Amino acid sequence: MAVNKQWNHIWIESDSVAAVKAFESMKLPWWMKRRWTNCRQKLLTCLLTSTRREVNFAADRRQRKQLPRVTS
Repeated sequence: MAVNKQWNHIWIESDSVAAVKAFESMKLPWWMKRRWTNCRQKLLTCLLTSTRREVNFAADRRQRKQLPRVTS
């Protein structure tokens, strides 16, 4: 999508540190590795960062609804 819109500089933010590390180190499934390589070749800048879970309010709210709250 970014390439189609001619965006040369993108910032991808995830709440998963493991996902960011996988993309940075290219430890991806074979089918994704080729796609990611093609995208990176077409971009001038691609910044990958991770946020703390608490910052992602939508994901936090969804997580709380799925898991029962533990009280002591």
